[in-house]
Order: sequence, then structure tokens, then C-alpha cells
Amino acid sequence: MLRRVIKRFVIGLLLLGIVAVIGTVIFLHTDTGRGVVRDQIQSSLAETFAGEVHVGKLEGSPFGTYVARDIVIDGPDGKPAIQIGKLSLELELSGLIDHKAVLDHVVVEDVVVHAKRMADGSLSLAHLLRPTPPTAWNVVISSLAIKRGRFELEDQQPIHLTDIEVTGGIDYKADALHASATLSATWQERGVPLHVVLSLDNTPDGLTIPAVVASAGEVTLIVESARPT
Repeated sequence: MLRRVIKRFVIGLLLLGIVAVIGTVIFLHTDTGRGVVRDQIQSSLAETFAGEVHVGKLEGSPFGTYVARDIVIDGPDGKPAIQIGKLSLELELSGLIDHKAVLDHVVVEDVVVHAKRMADGSLSLAHLLRPTPPTAWNVVISSLAIKRGRFELEDQQPIHLTDIEVTGGIDYKADALHASATLSATWQERGVPLHVVLSLDNTPDGLTIPAVVASAGEVTLIVESARPT
């Protein structure tokens, strides 16, 4: 008798868990559910960035491709510093158990980055992030693509880069960062195409750039094993 009661109780808990999971999945596939997730994302990002973060709309599914539209990250002055028309990504849920976020096929489209020279000589983008404690998360972006990007720098000699296209990947741990990227763009003021291929490693020992190949028009620069100071 006791075994039967326990068995039914366990089965009941299992069914309740299944219903809860199904209900959560269905909820996340509704506009209301995505709105809740969007608000949570904005709240979390507010702890990272010095300015406000706005996410216009979320689409898709956590079991497929998630799409965020009309993302705006304000600078400390309250003006837009980064604008993203569309961000698409696929998240491998299995890694979350081990504090590992693996993002596949991250595509960022219609990006505009606004920067300006501050009175102390620094760039406004250097003040975009809040100081945060070290994280235990390992974040891997196996495939990153930036399409139709634009960079604008307000300075005594303004710089405008258009038609920015980037492909690469990132592996971030609590004490180390490895990244590689290929970038192409057009430098409007000079009217020349830019191409950059680089990799970098940031560890407790410092920043190392194993290799950089950069070209502006017909001028090419090749650097190996650089350690910026």
C-alpha cells in the first residue's frame, strides 16, 4: 500500500514537472512570454552597461534561433552609442548546466556605433561598461558575423567607416579571452577600402596579438607576436 502511494506520488510529481516544462515552453513561444524575457534581458544588461539598454522586440524560440530587433545601447550621456537593427543567435542549452554558454551562428545586422573624443582624451566607448565582478561563465561564440556596419567618430578629425563586414569567433573564460576576426570596411574620408585579419589573446599575463594583417588601399601592414602596452 505504501509503495503504491509513493509510486503514485512520484508519478504525480513527474507529470507536474512535464506539464510545467511544457507550459514554460509554450509561454516562451508567445508574445507575452517573449516580452517577459525581453524585460529580463534589459534588466540584466543594465547591470553591465553604464547607459540604458532598449530591446524593441524578441522573436523565435529558445530551442531554435532567437532574434532581437531594434537594440539601442545608450552611452553615459544618454545618447545612443550602439544601435543594432537585428541580432540572431542559436544557443546550445546543454552547456548552461556547466556555466558554459555556446552561441552558434551569431549574426548582427545594420549596426551603427557612435563614438566621440572626451575632454580627457579618451573615447566615449571606453566608458560604456560598468565595473563588474569576475564571472564564472565561459562564453563561446563559434561563428560571429557583423553585416552592414557603420562606425562614426566625432573628433577634430572625424572618422567614418562604412560597409563594415566582420566574421570571426570568441572564446571567453573568467581569466582569459581568445578572439579572431576578419574585417572589411570603407574609410570614407580617405576613400580607401580597409581589410584586417587578426587574432588576440588576453590573459592575466597581458594582451597578446599573435598576428595582424591590415591593409588600407595599397598599403599593407603585417605584425606578429605584438604585446600592446
